[in-house]
Amino acid sequence: QTPFYRRYWILLVFRAAAFSGSATISSDLFHRLVYFVNALMPSVDLRSETARVLKASYGPFFPDYQWDLDRLVGQRLISISNPRWISDDKHFFGKFRITDSGVLFAEKIAFSSPFFSDVERAISELVSAFMAAPTALSSLASGFDANFGQDTIREGETIDFGEWQKENFSTNAADFLFQTWLSKILRG
Repeated sequence: QTPFYRRYWILLVFRAAAFSGSATISSDLFHRLVYFVNALMPSVDLRSETARVLKASYGPFFPDYQWDLDRLVGQRLISISNPRWISDDKHFFGKFRITDSGVLFAEKIAFSSPFFSDVERAISELVSAFMAAPTALSSLASGFDANFGQDTIREGETIDFGEWQKENFSTNAADFLFQTWLSKILRG
């Protein structure tokens, strides 16, 4: 669980989004994607890269992911357009896209071990599912999520969905839907 793993993870999110037809991703969409993919990784039997997020007025915000995203821009594996400074978060936000070098680098790591290949496959599937249903990533969507939508957690507080506590309500909801709804469709 190093920053380098998180950077690989970020590259995979952008690679999957690009392959799903969304080459450019805004900062707020990036943070929502990171949130939902992390929250749902346990439902595909993989550990979340992180299981805590800052609840911001505009949705989920991951300061560590933003830091590493900025580093990837500096490494020219991700490019940024329309950057704007957000003083509250002390980061540049903008529109990001993976570069050709970023795609090649992510693929090289994915082919280096079965674990990295499994992570790549899971992130690709989750991101492509969300990109196929854009309303699932709207600014209002995170408010309906079982973890993020808790009204007992205020803006500026950390939402824990598996870092310190064992309960991940988003994964529980996904598992419930699979068991009660999707499994019936697949059987019948």
